[in-house]
Amino acid sequence: MIFPAKWFYIFNVLLFEVGSAVCGAAPNMNALIVGRVIAGIGAVGIYTGALFLISVNTSEEERYHPQQKLWLTI
Repeated sequence: MIFPAKWFYIFNVLLFEVGSAVCGAAPNMNALIVGRVIAGIGAVGIYTGALFLISVNTSEEERYHPQQKLWLTI
C-alpha cells in the first residue's frame, strides 16, 4: 500500500464532520460556503477511501459478477 488507507478514511470522515459543523454554525452565507467546500472535500475523500478499501479487501473474483457486462451495455 502506498498510504495507510484506514487513517486516510478516518481523516476524511473527520474533515466532513468539521465541514458539517461549520455549516451548522455559519453566521453568514460566506461561512456556509466555506463549510460546504470543506464538507465536499471530505465527502470526496470518503468516497475514494471506500473504493480503495473495497479494492484492497476483496479479490478480483469477488468484485466481478458476470451480469455486470449486461448492465454496462445498457
